[in-house]
Amino acid sequence: MLVKLFPEQVAERWDFIKPAIDNSLPLLADDESPDRMNNILESLLLNQMHCWVSYNGKKINGVVTTKIAFDDATKTNSLLLYSAYSFGDTNKSDWIGGFETLSKFAKSIKCSKLIAYTDNEDIVRLFERLGGQSTTFLCFRL
Repeated sequence: MLVKLFPEQVAERWDFIKPAIDNSLPLLADDESPDRMNNILESLLLNQMHCWVSYNGKKINGVVTTKIAFDDATKTNSLLLYSAYSFGDTNKSDWIGGFETLSKFAKSIKCSKLIAYTDNEDIVRLFERLGGQSTTFLCFRL
């Protein structure tokens, strides 16, 4: 089960959440910026990003962050799955349930798509099985 945290809950649990986010940052995040985690925390506290925790029973088994990605060319919003980290005991039903929760949330905030970056082949296959399309994001450090 995927549950969205309120900003106050993020602040209270930051010591637990921070390493999970830090270990699952997308390539578009500047991993050399000393302020990157403080900037992410600020975005979460200002509700510019959202933090979710996945429960399998009573135990937290994952941390996910999302944010709205606005395409100014088409004037459309998508919900970007910014980071996803599992603590090892997740299964496909956890991912499918989380996908359903994020899809409902995305629709409720007027997003037309759920988008993500990943190089995890299992996630790509699951996303495609659920009806999604995949592409490759390329990054070259300057």
